Amino acid sequence: MWHRRTPRFLMTGRRHVRRGALPAAVVVASLALAACSSAGSSAGSSAGSSTTPAATGSAAPAAVNVGLVLDWTWQPYHVAFMYGIANGIYKAHGINLTLTQGQGSSTTATLVGTGRYQFGFADTSTAVLTQSKGVPIKNVLVIQQSSAFATECWKSADVSSPAQLKGHSVIMIPSESTAQIWPAYLALNHLSASSIPIVSASVSDKVTLFVAHKADCMAGLLGEDTLEASLQNTGIGAPMPWAADGIKLFGYSIIASNSVISSDPSLVKEFVAATIASWQATCANQPAAVALFAKLHPELSNTAADKAYNTANLTTTCSQLQPPAGVTTTALGASSAAQWQSTIATLRQYAGLTSSQPASDYYTNAFIPGS
Repeated sequence: MWHRRTPRFLMTGRRHVRRGALPAAVVVASLALAACSSAGSSAGSSAGSSTTPAATGSAAPAAVNVGLVLDWTWQPYHVAFMYGIANGIYKAHGINLTLTQGQGSSTTATLVGTGRYQFGFADTSTAVLTQSKGVPIKNVLVIQQSSAFATECWKSADVSSPAQLKGHSVIMIPSESTAQIWPAYLALNHLSASSIPIVSASVSDKVTLFVAHKADCMAGLLGEDTLEASLQNTGIGAPMPWAADGIKLFGYSIIASNSVISSDPSLVKEFVAATIASWQATCANQPAAVALFAKLHPELSNTAADKAYNTANLTTTCSQLQPPAGVTTTALGASSAAQWQSTIATLRQYAGLTSSQPASDYYTNAFIPGS
């Protein structure tokens, strides 16, 4: 059975297992991204990408070496950073960027806080929980303003709204982040837990059981286990994003150490600007970005299923740049103070956040252009 990932946990970030990956090690991407510099340029130009700082013809400042540690081993949703390197976007901002694979968002946050890397790419909620324990980091850019949580059902169940979940079984892993936030989803949609039977699963068999129709629905993540299931059986319907039904948590963000923020604010400003430009270019040129990922990581792009997964994963990832329903912020712009307050309140009630710090302590919009 083709199985691409295991689910995300709030305490560790996304937990994926991929063929050819090295989840027990943190691997520096210098060699892979050296190849990227030549491969990505042609990929980007063939897509007709819009002008980036690298294409303006202006002299780039002297580049400084910067390290970004990711949340996990190579995934298609990491390609924006690779695309930015390949197309000279980071270089145009004076940054010689090296990517390092991660071991979960909690570890990523800790590595940034201890100064091993200037920046990290991490699940926002996990970073908040880590920061609340005294790790000196701060969120400097929310990349995904909508979370990945979703419910997906078999088409035969005829479920297209939260209210229609009543009486239908839902499969989930008791310890995963979806299970932790599930009570909040029920409360916001006026559903009682007793009205929806839960089928417990493990990391290894959740998707397999759902595809075998052992439950009517599955609580999962957009672009990950929900995508995996739908690619395996066309009888499974489109996922229902929780962001459309009251859950206003963030997805992925960029975090920086407090020491870098205080000692080199100009670097943080340039890194944030380059990252915004890289994500904008990637999401505007998704075929070129997927082609670049395939060239850099052929071991993850071998089969038709791999290619379908990588393409759909990036499309879903880019859609999560938009804010959830009812939030009026701009994609890759300043994040909403009200949404931060909602996030902190949700984590306090459902995810074990015990710190009394105000929401404003966890993030800053100061480095986002125009803020």
